Amino acid sequence: MTTTPDTTAKAKTMRELRAEQEPVYATTPTLPGFTMLLPAALDTTPVSEFHGAAYRRTQAERLRKTADGMTRTIEAKANPAVAQQRATHRRTKMTKHMKEESRRLLAKQRTLQALAAAWDDGTLPRALATITSRAALEALTHDTHPDTWPYPSSSYANEYRNKLTRLGIINQDYLASVNGLLRHYRRTTDDVITPEEAAAERLWALQREVAAMKIPGYFNTPPAVCARMLELAHLDSFDPERDTILEPSAGAGHLAAAIRAALPTAEIACVERNGRLREILQLQGFAVVADDCLDFHGTHYARVLMNPPFEETQPTDHLYASYNRLRPGGWLVSVVPEGLFHNVARQAQIFRAWLTDHGAHQEKLPDGSFLKSDRPTGVAARLIAIQRDRGRFASERGSAGRV
Repeated sequence: MTTTPDTTAKAKTMRELRAEQEPVYATTPTLPGFTMLLPAALDTTPVSEFHGAAYRRTQAERLRKTADGMTRTIEAKANPAVAQQRATHRRTKMTKHMKEESRRLLAKQRTLQALAAAWDDGTLPRALATITSRAALEALTHDTHPDTWPYPSSSYANEYRNKLTRLGIINQDYLASVNGLLRHYRRTTDDVITPEEAAAERLWALQREVAAMKIPGYFNTPPAVCARMLELAHLDSFDPERDTILEPSAGAGHLAAAIRAALPTAEIACVERNGRLREILQLQGFAVVADDCLDFHGTHYARVLMNPPFEETQPTDHLYASYNRLRPGGWLVSVVPEGLFHNVARQAQIFRAWLTDHGAHQEKLPDGSFLKSDRPTGVAARLIAIQRDRGRFASERGSAGRV
């Protein structure tokens, strides 16, 4: 004979559920004058034992509606308007915090959706049935839970304790037990972002950070300059199956990225001194083979494309060292400061003679070419292109500074 289930059990309200958890009062010696509420038994019975399908659907829809209402705020914080403005330290910090808040909100949204699904299928533990809003969830998962139950003398502690009491949380141990149950449904910031998305976000943050930093000698190569350098590199004779390209002062990878776009299968070796810039290169998938091109003694390359630092003797020092990394017949294309072609200093004269000896192609870049970069500068510059002499390697610079 089939028995009819007791429907009165499913008619219990939230108030009645809380009433069943009426605490016992006891004085706690460790907190003088404070009466602590002792925990009731944690009820893990599925809500399907107490509520019918219609009620559960209502609760699930309520949570889903709350979760859906968070979407606009999440998207706004994930793509803040300040992120589109020129990078400064303050704007970069603001953007970082807003994106972090977006992930926290997304984690809460996913948690509410998971709770809604548990209401639908009736598997939600009864102890979590009081989580009917975002505020309730935030009270339970507050990042600054006190190590001990709050003192009554604290206005913040009283307010916080009252919120938890309304949720049926009666002391610290019971709060920990409820959070243990909630862990099955709770989503964290690590859960809502894939490793690929985390790497892309780290890359974006670093790019914004270095754009606002003062890095001596670092001015990234603008797209128009990159395009012209590729034209001068004689890539029609470059074989990506066997040839390798060196970028000996790679910075944040603007020039390397342009090379990759033109030659997707080519191997590109990068050299960069700055730690943050090296991380940016690696996050983009570039191989960083050394941190100083002046001390780099690697293989010889079919092409060298570079935009060296412009401070003091660095342009010429980097050029001479990089030329020695070319194999016979290889091409070097570089940005150089225009001042080297007008300076009367001996080093500049030697450099101009070296260019002539090697039959270098030279062309002055239009004024303001570097004003269109992420780190704009009005410095005048020139492009040079040199082919390594076939059949011989220059092993060292002479006392006059020639290779």
